[in-house]
Amino acid sequence: MIDFVLDIIKKYTFPIPPAHPKAEAQYTISDKCLGTGSYAKVFAGTRTSRPHTRLAMKIMTWDARDVEDDPEVGDVELVDINHGERTVTRVPAGVFAELEVVRKMQDRTCPNVAQVLDIRFPDASSVMLVMNRAACSLRYLVDHEVDVLKCNLHALCQDLLMAVQQLHCHGILHRDIKPANVLVFTEGARPVLQLTDFNSSRIKPEGENLSAMAVLMDASSKKFKTQDHVTTIWYRAPETMLGTTHDGNWTDMWAVGCVLAEIVRGTPLFVEDTEWGMLME
Repeated sequence: MIDFVLDIIKKYTFPIPPAHPKAEAQYTISDKCLGTGSYAKVFAGTRTSRPHTRLAMKIMTWDARDVEDDPEVGDVELVDINHGERTVTRVPAGVFAELEVVRKMQDRTCPNVAQVLDIRFPDASSVMLVMNRAACSLRYLVDHEVDVLKCNLHALCQDLLMAVQQLHCHGILHRDIKPANVLVFTEGARPVLQLTDFNSSRIKPEGENLSAMAVLMDASSKKFKTQDHVTTIWYRAPETMLGTTHDGNWTDMWAVGCVLAEIVRGTPLFVEDTEWGMLME
């Protein structure tokens, strides 16, 4: 593990915090798994020098052989600051999307969007994102803490709307908004929501209108087909289910409406197993 600068498809570079000579000593990662995804597992962790800190370590891994000839991948250039050596590694579409959002949001203060505190590249087929650890997800809150929801209903709904506004103002579509991807922090006077998990996200190309963003583009632009892993079916917009070849802010806003209804009702608004069933519902 060395000091890196990350260059997302050579558009932009930003410094990764210098690695400790024994970088693994900076963090203590427990065996407690907080969640899993297509490429990632999230573990509880702490800073070794501050054992009372609550961190979440999102470790994304992939098989380099699987992405070698895949056109729907992103190229990430790693630069060894100490020696000036450059290596380009290919990462899966979901990992690339997450890194793009990190790059886009790194200098912006968005209290309702999960912030990445540190990035580590153990090797060419894995990356670890270090974030603050939440108390739970909104999914857990809806299922188990109805009283907390009722007492903070207005504020929680406002938090979710602010999170989406913050992303859209910076040209980012989340594309997979659901209660499981909303973190709940309880350190303050009231619970605070933060939107997380950006492996389905897309960033608006320069000069395009976010309200009607085309995402069927050539592979060199690193934008991917709109029907690939867009929004869990219960929160999926009708336009997407009907096969639109464009994505826009309606993708997120439909999902937000479904989640807000779920916060108020305590149960999902639509529950079906198929897209046809969802459309009929």
